[in-house]
Amino acid sequence: MAGVTVTGALAGGLEVLPAPFGSSPATNVVVYGAAGTDVAAVNDVVVGLGGIFLDGLSELTLSDFETGERNDISVGSSIDSEFGSEIDETDGAGLISGKVVISTPVLDDEIYNFHEAIDVGSGVNLTTALDIGDEDFKDGTFLIVPQGGVGYRVEFDENLKSGSQITNVVGSDVFVVPFLGRAIVITAATSTSISASPGIKMTLRLGDNIQANGKTVRLIAVDDNGALFDVSGVIDNVNVLDSKKINGVELFLNDVVNSNQDANDRIIVTASDPSGEAVEVYNDGDEFVDENEDHYLWEWNLAGLDSTGKGNIT
Repeated sequence: MAGVTVTGALAGGLEVLPAPFGSSPATNVVVYGAAGTDVAAVNDVVVGLGGIFLDGLSELTLSDFETGERNDISVGSSIDSEFGSEIDETDGAGLISGKVVISTPVLDDEIYNFHEAIDVGSGVNLTTALDIGDEDFKDGTFLIVPQGGVGYRVEFDENLKSGSQITNVVGSDVFVVPFLGRAIVITAATSTSISASPGIKMTLRLGDNIQANGKTVRLIAVDDNGALFDVSGVIDNVNVLDSKKINGVELFLNDVVNSNQDANDRIIVTASDPSGEAVEVYNDGDEFVDENEDHYLWEWNLAGLDSTGKGNIT
């Protein structure tokens, strides 16, 4: 695309996008790029966009593009005017959809469908040193990403039930949600903040086990669609890209590899363990999980976490 070797991971799928920044922040929780025109932020977007969450996902491509093809746009053009302003999992972008479980003291184990989406705002431009008069660019071609120019969100596909809002999560009823390539464990929330930590993300082979929330989680079987776990004597299955609470442990199954030989079968799973993790409070405008507070690429845009409407929850 654009006479510059930026693969389909950034070019594709941007022409058919649902409404982007116009959506209400009262029902949206969005992470925005926060490093201005920092080239590191641009690189983060280019490299990370095609495989946001799972290893081995396909590159982001437009529906009328084939792998290895490219399309030219004029230097100086804005990406949103050329390709559109939103991309989601239906665009073959490497973004995901699946199911998550929200358990609260009011409603236990409510299952909701979700999908990931990326917003591209105005001012994300393809440019060179000739356009901006910066000799540091030399003869390279770059995407200039202004602060707030790129957003990411996890969106629910149905309304949250009353009593099943994120603000109802408390105590052992944690909420595990995939976000920006991580699985975030939310232990509490207000309408504009979350108490959260990264979950325990592990690669397991058959017979392997991990400790989570005081329980032993053992992998006992794998197929193309999911995995079977033994959590301290309670056996249950979890499908790929779904989460399930088994014997008090919330599990999110990131990916599976089901080979012809059991010895080569493996999975990537995230388990909640709030007792063994450093839980941080993140307010609207704070840096993303595990980022440096003085120099970060993504910041939280938290609002409406007490909403029951259909919208974005993380």
